Amino acid sequence: MAQAVRKLYNLGSSSSPISHLIYNKHKANSHGLYALSPWGKSIRCHFSVGNCQDGSSASSYTSDDGAGLSHQEFQRWQNGGGAFHKSACIDPTALIETGAIVHPKSVVGAYVHIGSGTVIGPSVTIGQLTKIGYNVALSNCSIGDSCVIHNGVCIGQDGFGFLVDEKGNILKKPQLLDARVGNHVEIGANTCIDRGSWRDTVIGDHSKIDNLVQVRLAAISCVTKDIKEPGDYGGFPAVPISEWRRQVASQSRTSKKRVD
Repeated sequence: MAQAVRKLYNLGSSSSPISHLIYNKHKANSHGLYALSPWGKSIRCHFSVGNCQDGSSASSYTSDDGAGLSHQEFQRWQNGGGAFHKSACIDPTALIETGAIVHPKSVVGAYVHIGSGTVIGPSVTIGQLTKIGYNVALSNCSIGDSCVIHNGVCIGQDGFGFLVDEKGNILKKPQLLDARVGNHVEIGANTCIDRGSWRDTVIGDHSKIDNLVQVRLAAISCVTKDIKEPGDYGGFPAVPISEWRRQVASQSRTSKKRVD
């Protein structure tokens, strides 16, 4: 049986760096899944529903969680001891530390490292060679290759969007789209990047974001359109910081003339 599984594993892994083969104690079979990479490329994933890779079932998961998923559908990952849903597509080289969890239909690429306490939400895609720190929460998003996501980062949650109806009631604005993080991106600790409400939130390749921020803006600035060039911005609407300073200086001179 071990030899047969190794042969099937080799067949499954030859077509893609992202391949995850699970087998049960009676037979081993694989089913293909085409997953969508962060930038639109189809990746062939191989996996089947069955017991854990070491042949043991995750019997400790016995109750239903808040999302209605049975804990019996989660299994223990052989490389690091974290938990993963049986429908997830995970490369065998990925390291999922104890206390981390990968939810249904997520895709985890080759040599990804997921730290303890991190939650990879349903249908999240993570590219190869990406390192994710402790207590990170990913949902409604895709992460590219060779990224560094530091401790406490949250990506893909709802933004601060509300509407006021004709009766003055504050209603939540639907947040239905995703966040897409490119390749070679580094995101500092405790940074929040919301999902889109009317278009995807996009963090381009090679972006570097400091701790505790979403973008680099002066205080009380308002971003009304895409920022396409790197640098510091300020004002309402936000403009390059040097232009904003000229606006402030001009307004100050105008105000003094009126007083005089």
